Amino acid sequence: MAAVEMFPDQYLEPAVARPALRLVPIPAQAAPSFRSGPLVAQRRAARARMLQRRRRFLAALVVIAALVALATPGLAFGGTTATGMAVSSEAATNYPPGTTYIVAPGDTLQSIAAQVNPLDPRRAYNALRAELRSTVVITGEHIPIP
Repeated sequence: MAAVEMFPDQYLEPAVARPALRLVPIPAQAAPSFRSGPLVAQRRAARARMLQRRRRFLAALVVIAALVALATPGLAFGGTTATGMAVSSEAATNYPPGTTYIVAPGDTLQSIAAQVNPLDPRRAYNALRAELRSTVVITGEHIPIP
């Protein structure tokens, strides 16, 4: 291998001194060795530690998910539905969530809420008001039950 070294020309007058190029030999470097990295046993141990960390993280994630699932009220534990109705009262109503109610003459939002949730019509009233974005209902209007 060779390198380029710049040095001023010694044979020219000092007023006209310009640098010149000259090839300089570089000592040969040792070829890279295949044995220069970490030992196979060290790499295996590092991989085993990484896999152990991943397993611990996954186990912690499963435990946290189980705790969150148990902490939230569910339908199987006697909780409430999306409308805020108790599970037992939802079975007593004629209008399950997802159905459409057609407003009859003389109906008000309060009377519809009392039909939807007979145990706590205030929750049903608030859910219907949020769904309609109004408290006014018109005869023949189709209202989705939340």
